[in-house]
Amino acid sequence: MYFFVDAQTQKIAAFHKLGDAARHALAVKGVEIPPDSDPVKQAYEVLGDSGALVNLSGAFESISCSDDKAAQELAEAFKSAVDSLHRKGRK
Repeated sequence: MYFFVDAQTQKIAAFHKLGDAARHALAVKGVEIPPDSDPVKQAYEVLGDSGALVNLSGAFESISCSDDKAAQELAEAFKSAVDSLHRKGRK
């Protein structure tokens, strides 16, 4: 599972595939890419400090490195993103 973390809005979205997370990140940032290009590479080039693509283990590593209040908020944001992804999958 992969996450896009928007550093500006502090919103987190969950995806089953890294490419889907990258395409979402680019769309959020208003970047259009050619259909034949690599969305992951493009996202890493474009995002800089404005966002991050994170794998599941990286997400929990981020939580474990935070102080208690920040970790609770971060954990809730990841949980919300996962719940949203599962709701989309049931439709």
